Amino acid sequence: MNTKLKFYILNSIQVSRYYILNSKVMANSVIKKDGSKASFDSEKIKAGVMAAALEAGLADQEAGDVASNVLSSVTASFEGQEEVSASDLRDKILAELDESQPSVATAWRKYEEGKGQ
Repeated sequence: MNTKLKFYILNSIQVSRYYILNSKVMANSVIKKDGSKASFDSEKIKAGVMAAALEAGLADQEAGDVASNVLSSVTASFEGQEEVSASDLRDKILAELDESQPSVATAWRKYEEGKGQ
């Protein structure tokens, strides 16, 4: 095996180990309103916040930043829990948005009202 390849493999292992050791462990599942369970999907949170941010008139980059920040905060809030209820997840997302981007929180709530929630 050549030296560059060995270095690449060792470096990849170190980077992977770093992210595993330093990543926050979010709940594995979400308990829905009907009592059923679904796997936690961070991309759903990010997509929902992003859609609300765009609806509120934020530029793409700013919407992405807001979504990333909210996701990071939500993940930290539920760190170490096996499960989280959908309503607790929603409440945390909206609390973060109310504090940082009220117009995005309003857009989120308007969307929910349109769904009949």
